Amino acid sequence: MRKLDQNWWHIRDKPVLTSKLSFNHPFRSCSRNVRQVMDIITNETRLQAPLGRNFVRLKVRKKSNGEELPFLEEDGKICINLGSLEDWPLYHTSNPVDPELRHVKIEIDFDLLNQNFKSEKLDLFKNRFYTSAFSIDQIVQPEFYISLPRGTKLYKKSSILLLLLNFNENTSLEEMVDAIGLEKLGIINNKTAYQIRFEKPSIDIEEKARRYSYLVNFEDFERIKIINELLNDSLENNEEIYFGYEVNYDRKLLFIIWILNLVISTVAILRILKIFQGESSEIGFLSYLIILLSLITLNIKLYEDEYLLPTNLITYFSMAVLICGMIIEVINI
Repeated sequence: MRKLDQNWWHIRDKPVLTSKLSFNHPFRSCSRNVRQVMDIITNETRLQAPLGRNFVRLKVRKKSNGEELPFLEEDGKICINLGSLEDWPLYHTSNPVDPELRHVKIEIDFDLLNQNFKSEKLDLFKNRFYTSAFSIDQIVQPEFYISLPRGTKLYKKSSILLLLLNFNENTSLEEMVDAIGLEKLGIINNKTAYQIRFEKPSIDIEEKARRYSYLVNFEDFERIKIINELLNDSLENNEEIYFGYEVNYDRKLLFIIWILNLVISTVAILRILKIFQGESSEIGFLSYLIILLSLITLNIKLYEDEYLLPTNLITYFSMAVLICGMIIEVINI
């Protein structure tokens, strides 16, 4: 016997910068890190979990202490070896069906490659980075989490959560689901889409990046549970939770970096023009060098901290102007 009691999804986007005002990363795939945390009630020593495609770095761990669990692939699924059931706590309940039931809490961690992050090629006035979506098999607990790249934030007004069902032309079943009360939107990906309401997200800063925690509206979650009971096994592998969203750059951070580069390049160009007009320089070679090294250090730090900001071209332009200023200073010594 085994039962999935609770299920949390932690999603972390890892897109490649695709702005026309920056340079693409030629050696990196757009990917998405997925951590699925599951509370399972079982008296079996082996568990099976679905196995997706185009993934790397698959690990299965005990949630309590991070110990890795062995697994093998079998028929398109991963078969996880839990070891001795005595290593897991007893499942306590007032009316136990089986006194030997164990409470198993594990985490499945992997990266999905070649994910679709649709770049908007950057419009500085719209401040948009990319749009994307992900889907999960089901919501057992009405909450999930999404972490974005550093220097970005979610445009919450564009976010949408859907329940996608494939009725396989079973019109009577579709009518019963319609009567439960979820708002029906139409057909998406050849499946019938129902909108799920959710509360405003809680926003945390985790490792300098924003993490959004979502809670499904209580009434809609109760409707989902009724639908799950109604469908039972009739729609196996045809039920999907879909979350679509839009990600923008952090405009404040982007504005600061742009203004910094514009001020540096403008001042340097004005000083260079004055030198060509026969006036003496007030900056000097050493000042140019200090500013150039500071700008290089700032960009190395942003790169190391994985801030995906479309500032490469304007930064390289500022560096080129500073180098020209240094050369002119040397010539005029």
